[in-house]
Amino acid sequence: MQELFQYVIDILRLKRYSLLKSFIFSLQKSYKPVILTRTACLGNETLQEIDISSYLQANHQKNRVDYILKTDKDPSKKAKANKIIKHIGNDSIRLQLENIYHDEERNLFNYKNVKVLIMDSFAELTDQLFVSKADGFSFCSHYTDIKHSPEFEKRFECYGLLDTKELKDLYDEFFKKIRRVYGNIPIIYLCFSAKFDSREKFQDRAKDVSEAILNRPGVNVIYLEDPQKSELDEYPYHYSKHTYRECAEKIVEILNENGIRVRLKRN
Repeated sequence: MQELFQYVIDILRLKRYSLLKSFIFSLQKSYKPVILTRTACLGNETLQEIDISSYLQANHQKNRVDYILKTDKDPSKKAKANKIIKHIGNDSIRLQLENIYHDEERNLFNYKNVKVLIMDSFAELTDQLFVSKADGFSFCSHYTDIKHSPEFEKRFECYGLLDTKELKDLYDEFFKKIRRVYGNIPIIYLCFSAKFDSREKFQDRAKDVSEAILNRPGVNVIYLEDPQKSELDEYPYHYSKHTYRECAEKIVEILNENGIRVRLKRN
């Protein structure tokens, strides 16, 4: 009974979030330009260094490019947040995950007045795909953010990480679609460094992702040439404020060159 009560509370909170976000977008999209993002900690922390208050940021943090393309073609495959949140296994960021799973319900190609697309590589690097066995909807998540209970394993199939051999073709299709929908907007892509990750598997994946995005026309790629580790935790993909600041400086330069006026926040 307690679990059922908590599930109902989660659904009501999620619906409030959904309604609030829909209201904000409907209120602001008519006059406020949009910075469209597909960013995790690297992109999000970097944007914290930039004053983007004149823009509305719309983020799709865990939407891998294969997921974005698949759910655009077949909306029945998109996430159903109300069926995911009861399986959250990381309570320390529970509300953040609820919001992220809700964001997976939105179509990245359905915005108005988009001025720039900013991405980082984390979704293709680490997020795994899960598919409902009952009705085929899907969602992307870190494996450890989910409570892999017998009920979850009964209801969902894990399809794992994206095969990096597919990335080049997926990026080709994705960026062509971006151009068709949003025109010649600047595109910025931040590549995570696996410098602090001791796992060879993810070192290889980081290299594969970087190679797949390399020399892509119209995409401004920012590599972390010499990142510094965050002193706040041991997570290998959290970097220092100095590293985020360096990325922010490069983004501001690119945006200003493209007529998008932003500036760094004061330290």
